[in-house]
Parts: sequence; structure tokens; C-alpha cells
Amino acid sequence: MFIITATGRRGPAYPEHTPYTDADGTRHARFPRGLLTEMPEPTPPADYSEATYFRAEQDEAPYVVYTRKPQEMIDAAAASVARESARRLLQNTDWYVTRFTETGVRIPVEITEKRVEARTLLSSQ
Repeated sequence: MFIITATGRRGPAYPEHTPYTDADGTRHARFPRGLLTEMPEPTPPADYSEATYFRAEQDEAPYVVYTRKPQEMIDAAAASVARESARRLLQNTDWYVTRFTETGVRIPVEITEKRVEARTLLSSQ
């Protein structure tokens, strides 16, 4: 991360690819490194994940802010992932049901149990 030394504001992410116009109105192909101070990216909280935190970038200090999402939002996202996983399991094992219907070959017990769990999850939410 680059900070513009004179202003303390966040600088361009890629100064070597960012044009710059100086105070005299002269346009330069790249942002001069002498005007920037390089800073390491801030360390996120130990339990950081995109599922549990918002990450906001700002032009002024602090340049990156991590805010924990409300627990209801975290729970809703986890439930959504669980429902999608259950739907995917049912889709990926439908062929067992088709095979049983067409040929009489039994569905393995562990597949039947997982399908029951998936349907129960989907019907309960």
C-alpha cells in the first residue's frame, strides 16, 4: 500500500502504471516514487474471513478497517451454504434413484441416509 507523503492520503495501488499531473500541470506517465511512502498492508484480525468480517478501504488513516458482521448475517450465510450443499448432494446422487427405478439396483444405505438428511435440512428452512 502506498501513502502520498505530503497529504497522508492513500496513494495509487500501482504507481508505476498510474499517470500523475504535478502542480505545474505537467503530466507524467507514472506516479513519482519520491512522493510516496510504502506501508505494509494491515494485519486482519486473527479470526478474519470474508464470511465474518467486512473489509473497507479508505483514503485516510486508518487505511483499511475490519468490522465484524452481525451474528445474524453470519448465521444466515452459513445456512445458505448448508442449503446449497444439500441441494448439490441431492443433484449429484439423483442418478442412484434413476438407476434403482430403471434397473432395481439398490441405493447404498449411506447415500440414502445422506439424501434423507439433505431433504430434512431443506424442508426445515
